[in-house]
Amino acid sequence: MGFDWFTFVAQLVNFALLLLLLRLFLYRPVLDLMDKRQEQLDSAWGEVRTAESAARAEAEQLAATRAELEGERRRRLEQVETEAASLREKRLQEAEVEAEHERQRRAARFASERGALVNELLTEGAGVLVAELTDSLKELADADLEERAARLFTERLASLTPEESADLRAASGTPVVTTAFEPSASTRALLSGAVRSATGTPAAPTFEVDTGLLFGVALTAGPVRVEASGRRRVANLAAAFDTALDQHAPQSHMERTEDE
Repeated sequence: MGFDWFTFVAQLVNFALLLLLLRLFLYRPVLDLMDKRQEQLDSAWGEVRTAESAARAEAEQLAATRAELEGERRRRLEQVETEAASLREKRLQEAEVEAEHERQRRAARFASERGALVNELLTEGAGVLVAELTDSLKELADADLEERAARLFTERLASLTPEESADLRAASGTPVVTTAFEPSASTRALLSGAVRSATGTPAAPTFEVDTGLLFGVALTAGPVRVEASGRRRVANLAAAFDTALDQHAPQSHMERTEDE
């Protein structure tokens, strides 16, 4: 049998039409749909990358903020510790100052009480000393206390050192003799002679009475003063009292501080 060219050409035409129709109504829409899907996927991936970049940037910002907050917390903590140490040091200094003030206050009170005790002892002791010395001298020497004191004073003037004698002779003005009681005529004459000899002046001294001497005699010539009296002895006694109390003061003050 022979080859049918008409049928072959018709089939080619039909196949070409089919391809054309498929391209127009099937292949092109499928390609367009695939392109749209690809565009959507690309857009979605872009949004994902953008969101990822934004998330990474936000994470970095959060880390930087956290680091900044941590640094600020440390700085605040160091500042608080510094302020606490400064406040503690200030409180310690204030406590030391208060303790020193309290110690000084107690020391002043102790010194005041000690001074009052010494004054009381000296006052009572001075009276007893004068009375005992007066009675003893009257019994043993058969002489009045003031008369005996005047003789002791003349001996004191006679035993002055060369420097003391030179100062006494160089003094200007009328010599003043001070006694605790009004001297008798014989005592006045005895003292006047001794003063003239010690000062090297023929002028008679002036006599005064000062019961504060307790007993004894004092000579004043200008700025120079020579004294041998009960007041001087009481002053020596006061110095002895102060020395004795100073030796016992630290232990007594410590005991009183512990008691308080």
